[in-house]
Amino acid sequence: MTIMTQGNSEGMRRCDGTCHNARKPKCTCICGGRYHGAGKQAQERLTRDWLGDDWREKKAEVEAAGGSFTAVINDALARLTRPQRPRPAQASLEFDVPARRSS
Repeated sequence: MTIMTQGNSEGMRRCDGTCHNARKPKCTCICGGRYHGAGKQAQERLTRDWLGDDWREKKAEVEAAGGSFTAVINDALARLTRPQRPRPAQASLEFDVPARRSS
């Protein structure tokens, strides 16, 4: 599974199963070794890196409020990648929990 890609006029680079399932220590992909040899934990590690260790609690909170966690993440990604906004050196997602819907 590809967990991240990066492309420009010279081509595409990615971090995928070749890296995650690697047995040798040298990583040549875009993760710089962060997900190298991590196996099935690579996706979980990437999620924690972007959303924090408490992402499951945040997901439960969003869903308890009647929101869509996927929509919240997509909104956060859109804010993070807007061209007019300067990108921080260490990017992370900030997302809002929707107001609880009344029944």
